[in-house]
Amino acid sequence: ITAIEASAIPDIVAISGNDSVVWICDLLHDCKLFSFSCGIPITCMSFYNDQFESSKDFLVTGTSIGEICIWSLERQDLMFRFLAHQGPVVSVLCVR
Repeated sequence: ITAIEASAIPDIVAISGNDSVVWICDLLHDCKLFSFSCGIPITCMSFYNDQFESSKDFLVTGTSIGEICIWSLERQDLMFRFLAHQGPVVSVLCVR
């Protein structure tokens, strides 16, 4: 495991390994809900959960080559991808 992040939604976590796949899992029901991959190892993650509108729920991931990806949790796909800097992204944080 290269990164793990708990959601504000109880029992939901994101987990990633060297294979560059992010799994969204439900720990209470012991199941994988869905996954996505950016093709580059993930080094860090942060959830953004909108308490009023689920279409605005995102997962932000940082990669080993300096990219940041923003994923739609509702559509389960990549929304934005950009190069933040050279070298690995060591931390991302979503705040309200």
